[in-house]
Amino acid sequence: MKLLPPSAAATNTPPGVFISPDSFLHSTVYGNLGEKVGLKRCIIGKGSIIGKGSKLTNVVVMENVVVGEKFVDRKSTRLNS
Repeated sequence: MKLLPPSAAATNTPPGVFISPDSFLHSTVYGNLGEKVGLKRCIIGKGSIIGKGSKLTNVVVMENVVVGEKFVDRKSTRLNS
């Protein structure tokens, strides 16, 4: 398996946001990311909001979910609204 560098973030993404190349974000989510968010191997659904400083790994966030500031989840999880 070859790992690729992360793709360039959307222009409306806040500073310090890391999105791994193996994550998928609905196009409506980029404007709803807080500063210094880290997403690795995540799927983020339509209309979801990820709070400032949150770090998610192996997480599926369903539609319209609000993740609070500095939330850390590094295990396989599914978050519903």
